[in-house]
Amino acid sequence: MKALLVDGSNQIYRAYHAMERSGGRLTAPDGTPTGALHAFLQLLRKTIADHAPDHLALAFDKSGDTFRHEIYPEYKAQRDAMPEDLQVQLQLAHEALAALQYPLLELESFEADDIIATLTKQVVAAGGEVVILSSDKDLLQLVSDKVKLFHPHPRSSPRRRGHHRGVRGAAASGRRRPRYHGRQLRQHPRREGHRREGRQGAHLEAR
Repeated sequence: MKALLVDGSNQIYRAYHAMERSGGRLTAPDGTPTGALHAFLQLLRKTIADHAPDHLALAFDKSGDTFRHEIYPEYKAQRDAMPEDLQVQLQLAHEALAALQYPLLELESFEADDIIATLTKQVVAAGGEVVILSSDKDLLQLVSDKVKLFHPHPRSSPRRRGHHRGVRGAAASGRRRPRYHGRQLRQHPRREGHRREGRQGAHLEAR
């Protein structure tokens, strides 16, 4: 049994900023922005075709504070507000996924990576394997022989994509990135956190 778990918030956010950097903007006839939505759905379709999962779920962040804000009020305090044209496409993504009858999961007070961590734990406990589509470093905590983290990078060719301890597609282009091994790989996001967003290193909340 193989499950594909998609960090929907992460992937549409990346698709949006990739379009912004490239200068390409797609719109519907009425002017509604659709570039990030198009890129997100294309990536999703390709990932499903490439990995042929038995089960699929897409997790999204729920708007509003999470349990982490109760622990650390400054959590993500430095993150910029979501652009309005991205908000529009996020709503359209929800509608498109519903039309495609793909399972879309959100949970009050929790983030997409918490949902993914919980589902990953359940699938592995049942003897299955998991492929996670996300660039979120927090999810490195889940990597094992049964769990792969897949992060496609549009600027790197297949020959240059990293494959280290089950981490697929870690960008191996011009910038140097730290290498982690075994237990270090899983501890990395706990130690480092996300300083630019006011995030301290912490475990994911798997229920």
